[in-house]
Parts: sequence; structure tokens; C-alpha cells
Amino acid sequence: MKKTKSLLLVLSLLFTVSLFSATDRLISRFERARPKFLDAQKYFDKGKLKKAEKAVRVCLKRMPEYSDANELLAKIYIKNNKLNEALESSDLAVKNYKYRYIIYRYFSDRTNNQKSATFAEGRVDPNTNLTPSSDEIKLREEKKLRIKNIEARYYFQNANILFKLKKFRDAHTKYLKAIEINPKYGDAYNNLANLYYMSKQYQLALDSLNKARDSGAKINPKFEAFLKKKLNK
Repeated sequence: MKKTKSLLLVLSLLFTVSLFSATDRLISRFERARPKFLDAQKYFDKGKLKKAEKAVRVCLKRMPEYSDANELLAKIYIKNNKLNEALESSDLAVKNYKYRYIIYRYFSDRTNNQKSATFAEGRVDPNTNLTPSSDEIKLREEKKLRIKNIEARYYFQNANILFKLKKFRDAHTKYLKAIEINPKYGDAYNNLANLYYMSKQYQLALDSLNKARDSGAKINPKFEAFLKKKLNK
């Protein structure tokens, strides 16, 4: 019985070490890849697509699961009208989002651990209240939401590419997924309205348009008027 418990303990420790090692390796790849991603983004913003593609490929060679780089490469392909390649890269962005979240959690936890260590080492007044203020908690929650909404953005890009490829059912599914993650994704509602209009589902189109406006997105008033006319409203 004791041997069994010892074996289980050893296996548990090995699993923990393996897990931490995997995270450490991921962070190491991320830190090597990030400068090239920033270069690629800078080139893309300036319209230098060849340089952007070259830099983003180096980034992805260093870290293939860099989801923002997958997304950026998809944007480059879209600019070059290579939609099938764009879809492949966009699919990878969606697939690799989980690593984006692991990286966020790693740096978030490290910041919190550094604060605790500073307190433990006596580098702050022992009477200092380390409990996060309501503003700090609010900022943390907002950051969590922004990170989560990145996944919605990946799905939105994916849906747009599918739309361009005339794969409307798949696009519809991905727009709904983006909205499921971020219920206030106004642009996704706007694009859904177009899909519903194309399939002559005018009430659903108008409902989506209203949700887009309620979410803060700009809508086309002429399109809204046209839908209402179709519905005799």
C-alpha cells in the first residue's frame, strides 16, 4: 500500500514538473517570437506586405502556435486575395487561442507572485494592505474580458473569410460563435444581418441589425428602412 502511494506521489510530481516545463517552453518560444511579430505588425500597418509576411513567418517558425501571428498572416493573405490560405491561417488562430490564454495567465500570475514576494521579503510596510482595490479588480476583469474577446475576434475573421468564399452556412456558424463569446460584438451582428437578408429572412436580419445598434455598432439606415419596408413596418 505504501509503495502504491509513493508511486502515485512520484507520478504526480513528474506530471507537475512536466506541466511546468511545457509552460516554460511555451513562454520561452513566445519571448523569442514576439519581436518578429511586432515587426510584422509594423510593416503590415505601413502596407509593406512582403516584409510583413517575411517577419511573421520567422515569428511562426519560432512559435507555430502564436495565434496573433496566425491571424496577421491571414490578414496578409486576404490583402493578396489568397482566401484559401487565409482560411487555413485563420483556422490556426482559432485553434491556438488556448496558448494565448495560457500566456496571459502566466504573466498575470507572475505579477501577482512578485507583489506577494515583495511583501514577504519586507520591502514594503507590513501594514500595507495588499488586498486589490475595487478599481484594480475592475481593471483585472476588463483585461480578462479583452483577452477573451480576442477569441471572438478570431472567429469573426474566420467567418468573414468563409463569407468571401461563399461558404455562407459555415460563416453563419462562426458569426454565432463570435457572438456567443462576446454578446456585444456589433460587427458580427451587422454581418449576420447581411446573411439573413441574402436568405430572405428579413425579420432575423432586422433583429440582428437592432442588436448591432444596441451593441454600439454603426448600422446602415437605408438597409434598415429597406428591411422594414419588406416587413411592412
